[in-house]
Parts: sequence; structure tokens; C-alpha cells
Amino acid sequence: MTTLALDNLTQQVRAIGRASVFRFPGPFVFAGGGTTITLTYLGDTEGVIDVEHNQEYSDLILPELTGPAIHERYIAGFNPRVTIPAYVADEDLYPIFSPGGTAHAGTWRRRAVTEYGLAILPEQLFIESNVQASVTYDKVNAWQVGGNAATAAQLDLLDVSIWFWRGHFEKCTPKYAHADAGKAVKEIVYQSMFNTSMPDGCGLYTFGRPDQFGTPIHISAT
Repeated sequence: MTTLALDNLTQQVRAIGRASVFRFPGPFVFAGGGTTITLTYLGDTEGVIDVEHNQEYSDLILPELTGPAIHERYIAGFNPRVTIPAYVADEDLYPIFSPGGTAHAGTWRRRAVTEYGLAILPEQLFIESNVQASVTYDKVNAWQVGGNAATAAQLDLLDVSIWFWRGHFEKCTPKYAHADAGKAVKEIVYQSMFNTSMPDGCGLYTFGRPDQFGTPIHISAT
């Protein structure tokens, strides 16, 4: 017998909300005992933060027999790009939002990009009883919010976070406008890169709590 039923409405999670974005010096080098990273608030955002995966496949097709139908498919990989609509009026942001690590442009020789890691976490995680709270992690106490062990609801929010372990920002220059009293919001692009030090499956990013991955990724050595 096949039985179909609808879930109770209260058992469905339908919203995540705004996100807070943090950067850290990259690339992150995975070490089994843990590596402490310093997360720095990227800045205020306004709008949708989205990840474009740019996935590629390797397909087996038989065009002279079954036309364009796919018979076998392998995932070749991803090339994720993150679009972040950020306020860019602060002059200190331009060296960060730049692949070369400087607000200026034009070098006589090629240079490696300036690398960062990126963490995207639901903003509601930082609000406890309508009061702003800090979030901490260590291997002993795990995740804490406002000095207290994270609740089940807060862990659910952490489970929809995304941690990019290596990448760089693309170039950004100021937006000059009269409308909206000169509000300077631009779409900042973060280009991910492959991190060979990470466990298999997390070379580009880890979805959810890194310490809950099959091979735990600790973002603190303590």
C-alpha cells in the first residue's frame, strides 16, 4: 500500500530572513585539531544575498539513437559566485572589495589575488529575546549565543549557514547618485576558489555547522 499525507503546517520551516556576512583572512588551512579564525563583519547589506553555483556536467548522450536525451550524467563541478548587495560608502571597503587588495587599479606585472574566506549566517541568530547577542564557538562549549549554549532553534539557523574557505572579491568602485539621498548600495561579487586542504566535499564551501561535517571542521583551535 502507498500512503500519502500532508505534514502539519507547524512542522514546516518556510523562512530564513536576512543574512549577516563575515570575512576572514584566507585561505583557511584545515587542521584536524582546529584553526582559529578571526571573523570580521563585512558591512551592512540591503537586498538578496544569493549564490550562483555555475555547475557543469559531463553527459552521455546518443544523438543518433535517442536524440538529446541524457543516459548518464556526472557532476563535473561548481564555480560558485556570491552576490552581496552591500553599502559601499566607506572608503575602507574598497581595498577589500578588490582582487588586488588595493582601491587603485593598474599594475605593471600580474599578481595573485588577495584571498578571503566568507561566512554567511542568518541574522536572526544574533538576536536573542529581541536583544543583539554575540555568537561564539570553541571545541569544548560548541556554539554559544550571548554566553549561553545555542538553543535548538539557533542551531537550526546555524544549519543554513554557508562557509566559503577560499576566494576573492571582484573589483568595486563607488556609486554616485542623487536619488535616495545618495544611498550607495552596489552588488559586490565574491568568487570562490578551491581549497585543497579541506575534506572531500568541502573544497569550495561547507553548508551548515562546519563542526557537524563528517570530518569535523573546527574554526577554533581551543
